[in-house]
Amino acid sequence: MKEGKRWGLKWELEGKISEEIFDLRTLLALQKLLMGKIKAIDYPISSGKEAVVFKGEGKEGLVAIKIYRPRSLFLMRGMKKYIQGDRRFDKLSLSKRDQILYTWARKERDNLARIAAAGVLVPTPIAVEKNVLVMSYIGDRESPAPLLKDLGTGGKSKKRINWFYLYERVTSYMSKMYEEGIVHGDLSEYNLMYWADKPWVIDVGQSVLISHPLAEELLKRDVERVASFFSKRLGELKGKKKIKIKGASDIIREVRGQE
Repeated sequence: MKEGKRWGLKWELEGKISEEIFDLRTLLALQKLLMGKIKAIDYPISSGKEAVVFKGEGKEGLVAIKIYRPRSLFLMRGMKKYIQGDRRFDKLSLSKRDQILYTWARKERDNLARIAAAGVLVPTPIAVEKNVLVMSYIGDRESPAPLLKDLGTGGKSKKRINWFYLYERVTSYMSKMYEEGIVHGDLSEYNLMYWADKPWVIDVGQSVLISHPLAEELLKRDVERVASFFSKRLGELKGKKKIKIKGASDIIREVRGQE
């Protein structure tokens, strides 16, 4: 994919991103944000089933601009179950696609704020307008921070990565979030960035309160994925004594404060 040109409200992209993302409602939302919260939109830095994230310029530096796909099939098939049962959105009607889309954007903003209040490193939410969420940018002007999945265990730059520290930090994040009353719901090496020698949690639209009917199931899945990833990474370390981590059931008890 070619990088798009920075724009006021003109965008040049190859492929389907332009067609799928920039419908009229999204363009109007971006236009409103460009009049106050952001100065410019640069190019896509991440693309998934739910959204496309763009690098941009805010009033005080770089920002990440997350645009939720207006035509995403995941919108109708997957989002509802994470919204229904969340007392924060009990009074909202979810009968229309737009309502679900806009609620999802607000939900991610609220989740980011709640998780940050727990002492977990996340992008800072700046503004939300319809299906567009503006957040602080994690990375530098050259590129966004890498995901944990993209960090290896060999090579000169990799030797500085303390995988056991990252494991302890991520498990402590889960404990802090649970204590704050929230579960990530999709935590894995795909939703953890590495920046300033620390892990940063991203993609929290699906995160639910611990009172949600799916909370315990999602917590178990989060723990199993995290334990599996770090067990593999720590087992791959060369020239060092292999480090074993706790099993998923022990980590769950720790997260719940039962140990």
